[in-house]
Order: sequence, then C-alpha cells, then structure tokens
Amino acid sequence: MTDKFNHILKHFPTIDHAFAYGSGVFGQPGLYDRVKKKAGKQPMIDFVFAVRDPVRWHQENIECNPMHYSFVSACGPTAVQWATDTIGSGIYYNTLVPVGSSVIKYGVVSVDTLKRDLRDWDTMYLAGRLQKPVNTLISNDGIVSAQKLNIDSAMKTALLLCPNTFNVTELLKIICSLSYIGDIRLGFAEDSKKVERIVRGSHDRMFEMYTNGMEKALEASMITLLGPSQSLVNARSVFRNTLSVSDRTLLYASLPIHVLRNIVKLKRGDKLPKSAKLLTTSEQADMTHRLDLGKYLASSPYGALALQRAMASIVRRSSFRQGLLGIISAGPFRSAKYLSAKVAKYMASR
Repeated sequence: MTDKFNHILKHFPTIDHAFAYGSGVFGQPGLYDRVKKKAGKQPMIDFVFAVRDPVRWHQENIECNPMHYSFVSACGPTAVQWATDTIGSGIYYNTLVPVGSSVIKYGVVSVDTLKRDLRDWDTMYLAGRLQKPVNTLISNDGIVSAQKLNIDSAMKTALLLCPNTFNVTELLKIICSLSYIGDIRLGFAEDSKKVERIVRGSHDRMFEMYTNGMEKALEASMITLLGPSQSLVNARSVFRNTLSVSDRTLLYASLPIHVLRNIVKLKRGDKLPKSAKLLTTSEQADMTHRLDLGKYLASSPYGALALQRAMASIVRRSSFRQGLLGIISAGPFRSAKYLSAKVAKYMASR
C-alpha cells in the first residue's frame, strides 16, 4: 500500500511532509462492504501535503496538473492561496482526482500552518485528523515534533472529559470524537457512526499512539487500573478517574492556547479571574494566566462542559469555512459528485 501511495506522490511537485489518511487507508468495519457492493468501486484515498511555499507549489502544480483544479486556478496560484486563508481553514483540497488506477483527494497546507494547528488547535481541522492513525509518507522534523504535542494535548483533553470509570476503547472514542464535536457535516453528509468505526478499524494503532499517555497518567496517579491487571496498561484495561482538583488545574492550564481563548470568549458573562482574560492577547498568555483559568475551571462543576463548548466552537467554525471553500475548490460538478458519495456513505452507515 505504501509503495502505491509513494508512486502517487511522484505526480506532484516537491512536498515537505505528506500523509495518507481516512477510510480509504484504514478500514472502517462494515462501511465499505456495503458501499462497494452498491458502487463497485474502491474508496477514494485522502492525502495531505505540507509545503514550504504554497503559492509557488500551486503554481507548479497548476502547470503539471491543471485538470486537478476548478475555475479558481484561472485566477492564478495567489488567488488559490487567498481563498485557502480567507475562506477556508488553511488547507486547499482538490477532490475526485484520478491518478493512475486510483481516485484521490489531496489537501495542500503550508508547513507553518500545519505546525500551528498541531500546537495551538486554532482550527482543529488537521490536528484532529492527526489525532487518529495516518500513514506518513514524507516526514518533516518540525511537524513530527508538533505532532507529539498534539497527541499529548488530545490525551489531556480526554482525561478531563472521561467519566469516573472507563476502558481503553471508551477513552479512544473520546479522543476520536474531539475533532467531530460541532462538525456541521455530522448527521447530514457524514457517517453517523464515524467515531465508532474509526476506533474499531484502528483500535490497535490508536492504542499504540496513546499508550505512553495512559502510562504517564497512571504514574501521576491521575488514573488507576481496575481489575486483574493493575500494573500494566493493555488494550483491555479498565481505569478509574482519580483526578484531583490540582490535577485538573494543571491539565486545563496546559491545553492548547486556542481552546483556552475560546473558553474565555464563551464565558465572558461569568466571573472569570481578571488574569485569565489576558489569555486572549497572545503576548500576555503566560503560565500564570493559564493556571488562574485552570483553577477556575477545575473548581467549577461546569468545567468539562465549558471545554466541550469551546471545542465545538472551534470545530464548527472550521468545518463551516472549509465546507464553503470545498464548493469553490471543487467546482459545482465535483462538489455535487463528492457530496452524493458522502451521502451514500452516510446512508450505508445507518
């Protein structure tokens, strides 16, 4: 499979970081069994390409692969990138693109934009995808480092949202759901059982991604193991949530800055600590302000709800903006075809 993906990459200009993801790469039990029978086709393969200079990259790609683009390319690569940054969420997709025997969708994002989303969760559009397994084809050191922060942040967020007792599968579902809270596509053009299918199809890979986080939480006494295996985390482990107020304070304080800023914005009518309100200005977002907000949330019975609402606000906005850009970047014909395929998947999942 990786050889096939690498062959596809040869059709494009230089890429700094690339990965393949989604149901066309990692199976989701039961979904494509029915879709394939109806359509008789293989699922589309999704890629993300991170590049140093998106404008220059699009210019080269428009010259090499003009048919991949809609009418937007007629305005030039600068217009493509303007639409990406102004209308969308920092990534430009070309969809339903035939390459050899495959049909692919590929998104182009700047290296800096991807690193920022992984670190700060300003859109969660790509950070969310990388909280699930992907097949990395070309690696950039800076993005790899930022991805470690992303995984760590996803684990911390999930711990704050976990019930009193939970197993590994339930923890992975909470992590997987972070990037779908507030997604405008769910319930309309997206598989209604998407989170469950992703976890079922990639359970072992996700467990491997988050084992270190579970072990760190265990060592810090934030969680305890229940049942016969009380010293070693495994795929069938059951945990008790033993977070103290101090633990919650530190977890909240260490969340990505864009999440904290959204919490502050959504709770403007509440009596937030004055220093916490300074989180909305980047130059003053230091650890003292983070801790003050963390203490407030940790001692509030509505802390987890505030976190969920902040996540939903981020995801809702980015999914809406990316949906608008998708209509423009794909053009009317491809948009209709892509949407019909999404709806077919949704109907098959019911």
